[in-house]
Amino acid sequence: MIKKAYYYLFYKIYKSIEYTSEEFGGAFWTDFKTGLVIGALEIWLLLSIGNYYSIITKKNAELSLTMR
Repeated sequence: MIKKAYYYLFYKIYKSIEYTSEEFGGAFWTDFKTGLVIGALEIWLLLSIGNYYSIITKKNAELSLTMR
């Protein structure tokens, strides 16, 4: 079920990017562009879930890229 939803979302985004790229004369790397959009949506979803979790539990969540 989730796999079908993922494929449907990928297909819809792919077709949208393909259509707009053809309209503006830049129909190339459509797969890459679609993957980039899907990746950005996944990151946005994970950050949103983390934000809601920190609001509900009233714990301050930190995102750090440095190693201690």
